[in-house]
Amino acid sequence: MPKIVCIISNKGGCSKTTISTGLGQAFVSFGNSVVLVDLDNNNNLSDISLHSHPDSNTVHKRNLTTAISGAHAIDEVIWKTALHGFDIIPTHGIINDFSFKLNMDPSLEIRISEELKSLNYDYIILDVNPLLNETTRFALKYSNLGIAPLEEDTQNLDGINDLINFRNSFKIRTPIKVLPSNISKAKEDFLKSMVLGRGLTSFETVIYTNSSIKTAKNLRQPISYKNEAFSYFTSLAKEIINEIK
Repeated sequence: MPKIVCIISNKGGCSKTTISTGLGQAFVSFGNSVVLVDLDNNNNLSDISLHSHPDSNTVHKRNLTTAISGAHAIDEVIWKTALHGFDIIPTHGIINDFSFKLNMDPSLEIRISEELKSLNYDYIILDVNPLLNETTRFALKYSNLGIAPLEEDTQNLDGINDLINFRNSFKIRTPIKVLPSNISKAKEDFLKSMVLGRGLTSFETVIYTNSSIKTAKNLRQPISYKNEAFSYFTSLAKEIINEIK
């Protein structure tokens, strides 16, 4: 059964997609099979991953939304992405319908979760919408670990506490760990002390601000394996592998 990791925040623009793709690359570099799932309305993960795919103009015909509707099974909407090394279950258009349908049809949660857990991958990474809704509840419930990015704006800490309270309200036991991301080395100790002061758990890994990460995202390209920035993600992958053996 695959290990499932969700990248979660109730604030947009906090590097969730960057972490998803970088972590996916890192797992692949260790010889793991990986599929990413786009659960965000902005479709950024899908756009980046399928940017150079020869059939990307047909993604509207076969994606997570068509699987949710019952037109396809989950394993029928997986796309191969040779450029990044991982596979992806893309989304097309607004995915909010998933939250609505989860509320209306309890059997949908069972079907989608069982189909995800039956996929023949080592790791599944869920890039989740920045909302406290049924999609986020679903992601937390069926994940082995939740990753909450924390940037230099320490107001994000309130949002992470909200996430934890949201998780607890459903009696979900999936651990959530804070990942300092897109920060300068000068701010590292300060942010980690803030995390500890809130009683939260943080990764040892830090995703430092690095122009190569931003360039790769803007060009919709993978991070170079030779770049220092890639080592941030391999460090994170090693921590996760040890965390959810």
